[in-house]
Order: sequence, then structure tokens, then C-alpha cells
Amino acid sequence: MIKSNKGLTLVELIVSLAILGIIIVPLSTFFVNTIKINKDSEDRLKANQLAEKYIEKTKFSDSIVHENNKLTINTSDNGFTIDTTAQHNDSVVTYKKDEGDFVVYKKVETLKHKIKEEDKSEERSITYHGEMKIEKDNDTQDKIVFEDNTEEYIEENETIKIDVQKYSDTEITIAFNNKKKTVNNIDLSNEDINIKLNCNGNKKINLQVSSLNEPKTNIYIINSKDSNNEMIIEKSIGKVYIHKNIYDNTVAKEENNWVYKITITVQKNNREITKLVALKKID
Repeated sequence: MIKSNKGLTLVELIVSLAILGIIIVPLSTFFVNTIKINKDSEDRLKANQLAEKYIEKTKFSDSIVHENNKLTINTSDNGFTIDTTAQHNDSVVTYKKDEGDFVVYKKVETLKHKIKEEDKSEERSITYHGEMKIEKDNDTQDKIVFEDNTEEYIEENETIKIDVQKYSDTEITIAFNNKKKTVNNIDLSNEDINIKLNCNGNKKINLQVSSLNEPKTNIYIINSKDSNNEMIIEKSIGKVYIHKNIYDNTVAKEENNWVYKITITVQKNNREITKLVALKKID
């Protein structure tokens, strides 16, 4: 047998190193990226746990009311920076209502109507052209009270009809269950038709509205604090807009019923990792 003592040539060595480099570079990149992804995932998991911890801590604290009704706290925890803010949320005003063993918080919307013209928003008070009340007569019956103070009893799931008809550009009639009212001196070229339904009863009621194609007709369903009426829109003809979740002045905006928006931001090395938002009810 002939044995060769010949080693690798320079060319073979260079080729081997090149092949090894081609293999090692993507593998090393893969391992570096895997380590980075695992580290980011670990940081995100810890950040989420810290955010939930501080959300709960703030929500269940005795008070978050500070100067100007705003709380701001900056703290550190396990190498993370946690920013806590609790700001009075002006857009959410609530009131408490007892229902059996539960306390229900209901959102209240303003009675102002926002008008947008040429990208400018303005608020104006609403002029109502027709109005109808639903009241409790006793624990089992509701009644409609019309503008002339006449009354009509209604049952569960009964249908109320609202019919708007035009006689001229300045005159319309509004009928509630055939109880007609004439409205004069209305400018239909510039004004909406606004109808107010005051709800202070217990029944579920169906609503049928027949109105004009122009201008639009706004139906404002306004509840009192004790109202349990539920309005189901059964049918509408014409350009009709229904506005719900509006409450009358029996619902007071009291400081001890304010809602605060809590925002927890968790950062590491000046990089935001997670943010959680929650609402806290102040009793």
C-alpha cells in the first residue's frame, strides 16, 4: 500500500475556510437573533405583568384624586420604568343605579348638539319642535303624556307611532299616535326637525317613525335617573336619526361619581414596551 504524506494545499485550505465562513455567518446571525427575540419576549412578558400589577394597584387604591384631579407617578421596578397617570375623564360622566344586588353605572351624554360646518365644531342648545313623555302610572302600567296633558296608557312591547308631515316650507305637523301638533315658523331649508321623548317608565316600547327626506329629523330619547324604558326602533321612513344614552337633569355630575382614565406605560432603556389603559370609578 502506498501512503501519501502530502497535506492540504493552500488552495484547499482557502476553499475550506470559505465554505466554513458561508455556513458560520448565517448560523451565528440566527443564534444572535434567537437570543434577541427570546430576550424581547421575556421583557415584554415581564412588562405586561408589571403593567397589570400597577393597573390593579391604582384601581384599588383608596384615592387617586390629586391636584387638578390628575395623578402622575414615575417609579422603577426590576429594571423597568413605570409611568402611571390617572386623569379625570371628562367624556365619561356616570351615575349609580341600584338594580337588585347590582350597582349599574350608566354613561351620560350631553344635551348639546354638535354642528360641524367647514371643519369648525360648535355647540348649540336644541330647539324641540315636538315632545312626548312616558311616565310610570304604577308598578305595572306606563302612560304617554302628550303636550296638551292628555294621557294614553301603554302596555309592554306596544308600538308608538311618530308621523311628520310637511305643509309648506315653514309649516309641519307632528303626530304622536295620531295626536297632532302644528308647528309654524320653521325654516325647513336651514333647520333640522327635533323631537324629544322623555322616558321615565318601565316598559319596553317599539317606535315607528315616518318623516321627511329633507331636512333630517332627530329623535332624542332622554331618560331620567329612574327610567327603565327600552326603545326598540321597529321602523323608520325618511331621513331619521335616533339619539340615545341621553339623560335629563335628574342625573347630577357629582365629583364623587367621576371616572378616571388610568394609563400605565412600561419602558426599558427609554423604549416603550407596553401600555395598558383602564377606567377607575370613584365612589
